[in-house]
Amino acid sequence: MRRIYSHEAGNTLGYHKAFLRKLIMKGAKVVDSPEKSNAIIIFCPIVSRYETDINSALSSLPALGPEIGDRKVILVAMHHTFDEDYTLPNHREQDSRKGVFLVDCLFFETKGLFTCRCNKKAVKMVRKKLGLKRFSPSGLLMAKRQQRSARK
Repeated sequence: MRRIYSHEAGNTLGYHKAFLRKLIMKGAKVVDSPEKSNAIIIFCPIVSRYETDINSALSSLPALGPEIGDRKVILVAMHHTFDEDYTLPNHREQDSRKGVFLVDCLFFETKGLFTCRCNKKAVKMVRKKLGLKRFSPSGLLMAKRQQRSARK
C-alpha cells in the first residue's frame, strides 16, 4: 500500500480532497506526516501566474522537513476555471525540475473538481507514478471510512 502525505500550497477550497479520494479508491492511504509516507503530493492552486505559483509551492518543500529524502514528490497544479474543456498550455518542459512530477487539473469554486478528461488523465498519471492498481476493493472501503469520519 502506498502511503501519501498531502500538502496544500494555498487555498484549494477543499477540492484537493476529491483528488485524494480517487487515489484512496485505488489503494493509497493518506498519512499525517511526511515521515510516514512513501510519496508527497503538493496541491497548488494557480491563482496568479503559473510559474510563480509553482515556484512558491516548491519552496514549501524544505518546510516539510529533511525527511523527504528519496520520496516521490508530485505537484498537482489546480487551475481555477468555469470551463471543464479548458485547454491548458503545455508546461511539460518544466516538469522535471527538482525531480518533481507535475500534473494539471481543473476545478471551479461552485462545482468542485470537474469530471473531465484533464482530471481523469491527472489521476491516472499520479496513480501510475505511485504504482497503484486500477482498482482496489480495500481502497474503496478505506475511502468510504474516511468519508464517514470527515462528516463527523
